[in-house]
Amino acid sequence: MAKNQIVALMFEEVEPGLMHETEASLKARIRDLFGFDSSLIVPLETGGHVAFKSDGRKYSVYDHAAFSVCGAGWSTDFSTLERAPQYDEGVER
Repeated sequence: MAKNQIVALMFEEVEPGLMHETEASLKARIRDLFGFDSSLIVPLETGGHVAFKSDGRKYSVYDHAAFSVCGAGWSTDFSTLERAPQYDEGVER
């Protein structure tokens, strides 16, 4: 991501007082950063952290994700992208 680039995130309330980034938001970030078609992204493993608090609510965002596109596994920390063959499904290695 370019320095000082604006990123729009979408959240949903997962429990009272806790908002979590949506899967659609995750897919949009991966699409915008790496050029994958968001309709082909299948999240497999994700992790996040509470990024900020506002109006008495905590907002959690994804800070890493493993996903597949057309059966090929990938992993990102949203700074870098790496192939993750352990997540391949139906792809020749």
